[in-house]
Amino acid sequence: MELPKLPIGIQHFHILRRENYVYIDKTEFVHKIANHGGAYFLSRPRRFGKSLFVHTLAELAAGKRELFKDLWIENNWDWSRKYPVLHFKFASISFRDMGLRQALLNTLKKMCLSHGITPETDDLKDLFTQLLTDLSAREGKIMLLIDEYDKPMTDYMEAKKIEIALENQDIMRNFYGALKDAGDCLHLTFITGVSKFAKVSLFSEVNHLEDLTLDNRFATAFGYTQTEVEAHFEPHIQYGLTENPEFTRETYLEKIKLWYNGYSWDGKTSVYNPFGLLNFLKKAQFMNYWFSTGTPLFLTQLLLNKGQAEFEDCMVSPNFLDQYNLNTIQSSALLFQTGYLTVKHINKESGAMTLNFPNLEVRESFYQFIISYLGQQETDSKMTVTELKNAFYTDNLDEVFAILCEMFEALPYDVYKASNEALYH
Repeated sequence: MELPKLPIGIQHFHILRRENYVYIDKTEFVHKIANHGGAYFLSRPRRFGKSLFVHTLAELAAGKRELFKDLWIENNWDWSRKYPVLHFKFASISFRDMGLRQALLNTLKKMCLSHGITPETDDLKDLFTQLLTDLSAREGKIMLLIDEYDKPMTDYMEAKKIEIALENQDIMRNFYGALKDAGDCLHLTFITGVSKFAKVSLFSEVNHLEDLTLDNRFATAFGYTQTEVEAHFEPHIQYGLTENPEFTRETYLEKIKLWYNGYSWDGKTSVYNPFGLLNFLKKAQFMNYWFSTGTPLFLTQLLLNKGQAEFEDCMVSPNFLDQYNLNTIQSSALLFQTGYLTVKHINKESGAMTLNFPNLEVRESFYQFIISYLGQQETDSKMTVTELKNAFYTDNLDEVFAILCEMFEALPYDVYKASNEALYH
């Protein structure tokens, strides 16, 4: 039997709906944002469906009711309401090729021309202001959607490129300055990305942004709950059971949960990362999917420069996400933003949060990545650990010492040279 189509990597709502991919209905959250309007910011790790959510807002603004048939919002939205949309997708803006200022300027000019507006300036802030003012005067209040707002900074977070990140931060701060006095032009401003540190620096003049990152009301707006998984992916679960007959349904679901569930933004409700889960459901093999899509080099460099490699059950203050910028990044905050740590508990009295790895996939993959980077060798360190374990189990001490000697011989002498005897530790 042909299984329902899984929306792996699908970011366009109209493609997902018209081509009959499985869709877990998140339109009640879309309604909460779009109905009353306002200005919102929300961060989530990569591969959590942020771009799909933004595209859904854009289709709703255009009044395309047919795409929302049988979804929660169909009977809870005034379909006579339509809004012009300005949709900035920073993953598609070619700032690496021509520089951020020119790339943004080109994007603004294209948007102006597409709405019949003649650009009158080459100043970023002034041109953005003109676009907002003229478009709202012609077509009514605007839905401004900004996806991956932080990409011009996070793409240059490596030590050798941090100056570019800081330069881009200044450009973006000037660009977003147009929003300060644009309230009368906008019905909705929705900004999303991976990091929150850039938000702190970029929107200092836009003090009306409501941050939904840790808002309990949106804890399940991104990702899949256990109930949603069992309700929407039963055919794929049954397929997995035929491929893995050693499991009962109960033990199979428990192992899936152990590997891919566990993300939380309220310390109570946990969700699956969609990308990891969907890839697993497609292949029915317990392996690394989300983590293997890329760990940024700057993240590893940062952790090693600070001498940190263990983060389980770390305690952070409730405002730990607001206390750093590009120059002073807290490791725990960055790991939380990028999805390697998640909220496991929130103290009701103090608001202090306990962070830990969300699941087995991330925990094992993260430590394996750190081990491989520390060793600075081409050998597979996971296989080395497996061989060492087998040697202990079989009481083969000669093999144990041979493996240990090989490991030490491969380590450069100056690893952690700033720390006293750290190589041998």
